[in-house]
This record gives sequence, C-alpha cells and structure tokens, in this order.
Amino acid sequence: MTFLEMQQRVGEIINQDVSTDNLLVTETEVKANLNRGYQKVVNRLASLGQDYYVRLAKANLVANQNLYGLPLDFRKMIRVEVAPNDEGTRYKAHRVDSNAFGDPVDTNILPTAPVYSIRGKNIDLKPTPLTNVTRGLWMWYIENVADLAEDDDEPDIPFEFGDLPIEYAAAKAKARQGLFDEASFLMAEFERGLEKMTDELINTNSDDPEMVVIRDPYFD
Repeated sequence: MTFLEMQQRVGEIINQDVSTDNLLVTETEVKANLNRGYQKVVNRLASLGQDYYVRLAKANLVANQNLYGLPLDFRKMIRVEVAPNDEGTRYKAHRVDSNAFGDPVDTNILPTAPVYSIRGKNIDLKPTPLTNVTRGLWMWYIENVADLAEDDDEPDIPFEFGDLPIEYAAAKAKARQGLFDEASFLMAEFERGLEKMTDELINTNSDDPEMVVIRDPYFD
C-alpha cells in the first residue's frame, strides 16, 4: 500500500476528503499522523531484535586513521568486523566504553581482537589501522527509518500489519472531528494490533537464534 493509498483509506474511514488543507481534518495533519503511527510500529519492530532494519555498510580502512563516519541512516550498532590486512580475513570488534581508552590495560590491543566505541557520528577503532584496506570495516546496524514522503512511498513493515498506521491516523482524525468514542475505539485497535504483531513475531523466532553468528576469522 502506498502513502497516497494510506491517506485515501483514512479519508474513507472518517468520511471526508483528506486531499486538501481546507477542511476540518487537513491533508497535512493526516500525513503527519500516518508517519507518527508508522514510526511507532517501526520502533516496536526495532525493539524486538528483528532484522527488518539491519543493514550492512562497508568502508575502506586508512592507515593511521582511527575515526570513521557512521552511515547517515545509523540508529544502533549490531556488529562490527575489522580486517587488519585483507577484507577476506576479518575479526569481530567488541564495543567498549570510550572512557576506557585512557586506561593502561587498553594500550596493547591486538589487531585480531579489535575494539570500538561510538563517538558522536563516528566510530572509533582500536588499534588504529596500520595499512590501507579496501572494505576493511564492516558494520551491521539498525537503520533510522525515514518518514513516508512521496505518494508512491511504501511503509517498510510486515504486510499483514500495514493497516496499523492507518488506524492511528484515523483515530487522531476522529478526535479532531469530535467523535471521541470512535477515536478511542480505533486507537484501541491500533494498540491491540501492536501487541498482536509483537506476539506473532516473537513466536515466529522462538526456535531460532536472534542473530546469525559469523565465525572469526571470516573467509569469503
């Protein structure tokens, strides 16, 4: 379902044209509430440890450089692997508190047991790479999902739960119309849908590990 179709569906539920800002429930308001509902679903999915929003980014390592920019859509780091000499042989890096870098126990970090910390919009690697390595830094991270904007944008959520943002936006629209009982009913439907999605996804993964473990060193 596209963003435009979602808007039209809200209009059908509240029995009002929502393609203009000249009526009680405005197009701008409907779009904003659709995105609010969408992000609530996204946040729930991300909190469940699902892989819907896990992305892989690769960066070149530069000799004597320890700071590297995070992806623009970075939200949370899942796994980091570093290749001291060749992309084909990478080692998992463990996250540490950046305050620990000044501690004497951290002065002799081996290339085969790297560590990292997040500093603002950068990742700080230890030990500092000694050579240039093409695609020597691999980062698995949860992306920060963008709002829906264009008419043909589609929400990145499980298809069977695509109505949840619509229920949220329709509830807000009903409240704007003064139909508070109907608004409460739709919001309750939204909340129940969130819980149903949570239960179904947790049960789906109950017999599976949360993540695929990649053995170190990793060979392509």
